[in-house]
Amino acid sequence: MKNGQIFEWDYDVKVIQNPFVMKQLYMAFGIPSLFLWLLLSVLAITEGSDLQSYFVQVSPALYVFLGFMILSYLIIVLVFRNNYPMTFRVDAKKMQ
Repeated sequence: MKNGQIFEWDYDVKVIQNPFVMKQLYMAFGIPSLFLWLLLSVLAITEGSDLQSYFVQVSPALYVFLGFMILSYLIIVLVFRNNYPMTFRVDAKKMQ
């Protein structure tokens, strides 16, 4: 590449179809939901609750996770229209 020569291109990332983005969403919402589930499980076990009340106490973690996933899907589809525009630029000194 000669000095001063710049390669630049645009790319629209399909957010819902991109496995990397979906994996990051699952990690961002799944790990805190898993932590909440573990915390509620420990609290339910230490109280000595039976199995039916255990599910009643721990089910909010599942609802939080599902709520976050549905909310993120709606934001991606309605606000971003499932597209995230990216611009790549490469020159002799750096990549952006």
